[in-house]
Amino acid sequence: MDYNARVELDSHDFDEVAVDVLMDVVADHRGVVARAVHGGRVELIFTVPADSIRLATVTALSVVLATGHEVYALEVLPTDEFHRRTDRREPAEVVSYP
Repeated sequence: MDYNARVELDSHDFDEVAVDVLMDVVADHRGVVARAVHGGRVELIFTVPADSIRLATVTALSVVLATGHEVYALEVLPTDEFHRRTDRREPAEVVSYP
């Protein structure tokens, strides 16, 4: 079974070099690097195969250790549930300025 991990790091460092290093870490896990909606911390979202949520959590933490950062927040859930939650979110309102 696949699980998705959403991990907020203890970092606000979102420059190009930092993002490239983090992408190298999560690339093998179909991962992305983003800025967390609340707090502006760096967020990693990636997929791990595992037989249980406990193993998925341990694996996700191991992946994050390779970044050299501490975890600020962690969420691990089955991939189907992750997609169900993200597909139901309302798109952000687009605001334009003249």
